Amino acid sequence: MIKLNCFLIAEYAAVTAEGKVIIAGTFDSIDVQRMPGAPDDALAQIPFPPAYIAAITEASISDGLSHQMRLRVVDGNGQPVTDNMPIAVNYSLNQFGRPMRNNALINIKGLVLPGPDDYVFELYVDDQPAPFGEFMFSVTERIEPA
Repeated sequence: MIKLNCFLIAEYAAVTAEGKVIIAGTFDSIDVQRMPGAPDDALAQIPFPPAYIAAITEASISDGLSHQMRLRVVDGNGQPVTDNMPIAVNYSLNQFGRPMRNNALINIKGLVLPGPDDYVFELYVDDQPAPFGEFMFSVTERIEPA
């Protein structure tokens, strides 16, 4: 069975030539503020900041070497905000018999969220109906005192 070791959103993520994972600036919320005089629907479309999703998994040889993961974002009512984002995951055999690992780093660009809400980033593996992993994320409207 595939195991999820890490599922984060970060400002930056990379894998070095030695296989070390670098994750910097993790976050699970953003604050937005309506500018004075802005229309009521000014926060109806909130651009998600450039970010990476790090999904680090491990598997045994009996799980197979290739899997298809998919990522989707749902709002606080469980309604999809995005189409499924496919993620190809390929494991390599290792000579020591240890679990195989995969470091999937997904660059998120152009994601737009439909307003302040609590969102869930859901990660699915192969064709499983239930999410393999979930990451809660909040967009909060900041209200300045009058």
